[in-house]
Amino acid sequence: MQAIRWAIKDRNSTKQDISGGIGLAILREFIIRNQGKIQIVSDDGFYQLDSHEEQTKSFSGSFPGTVINMQFRTDDAASYALISEVPLDDDLF
Repeated sequence: MQAIRWAIKDRNSTKQDISGGIGLAILREFIIRNQGKIQIVSDDGFYQLDSHEEQTKSFSGSFPGTVINMQFRTDDAASYALISEVPLDDDLF
């Protein structure tokens, strides 16, 4: 379960000598804004994030692998962009 909590934090990555570690953090932020849900089961841990709360649980056994379930609100009319994709006022001219 600790590994799941670690993996969803920004800039945490098991990759070495190359950039990475933002994918799950971006997905986490999107799910919060979209009011969706993500569930992750890996080894002995369960993690769930929805628009209301974050939950973690431990299993007494072990799951051999990782399963990720995601739900998104497809009726969401909002538009999303990374900060790096949004032009600053100075960039408009």
